[in-house]
Amino acid sequence: SKKTEQQRTGLAKKDFNSYESNINNKLVVKDDSKIKSKLDDLSLLARSNADNMKENVDTIKTSVGDLLHDGIVIYQPTGDTPVRQDRQYPRYLAATSPHMRILDRFRRTVEAD
Repeated sequence: SKKTEQQRTGLAKKDFNSYESNINNKLVVKDDSKIKSKLDDLSLLARSNADNMKENVDTIKTSVGDLLHDGIVIYQPTGDTPVRQDRQYPRYLAATSPHMRILDRFRRTVEAD
């Protein structure tokens, strides 16, 4: 498993290097040092991002494998069910004041404070 991952990583690096050289060959770059510097920075950033993605993929693969192996527990019924309870709920709710009366009462208390 590790050997195949290392082989895949090696192939990915070779592919990346060939793509990079292919892009560099296709680009017509003047001897401007700013452009070359920016291109080198971009190349380093691309390599760094590719390495980070590979590490993240490996971490995720490991996490998923662990979850599938150890983390999923199949439900085992116990046969115990909760005891039925009768609850009393009010049949009629108390009436409230009209909306405007409630607002007036609220405003009077706020003004009084």
